[in-house]
Amino acid sequence: MLSPAPPPAKLDSSDRAFRTAAAIALRDGVSRAIIPELIMRVEMIAPAGRTGDVIGGLIARGGTIVASAPG
Repeated sequence: MLSPAPPPAKLDSSDRAFRTAAAIALRDGVSRAIIPELIMRVEMIAPAGRTGDVIGGLIARGGTIVASAPG
């Protein structure tokens, strides 16, 4: 058996209510925001004497070296 629905709540459509709702939504959205991380795959060729400098520079910038082979 279904029971009757309760009467709808009185809605507050004042300017202040909309501003408050917007502020809450903004605060909630900003608190959960993430900055997308750019991910790319690159292949680099460097002179044998500079390989350490190149690898060090990539790692310092958050890079991950997957493979290294002598050329």
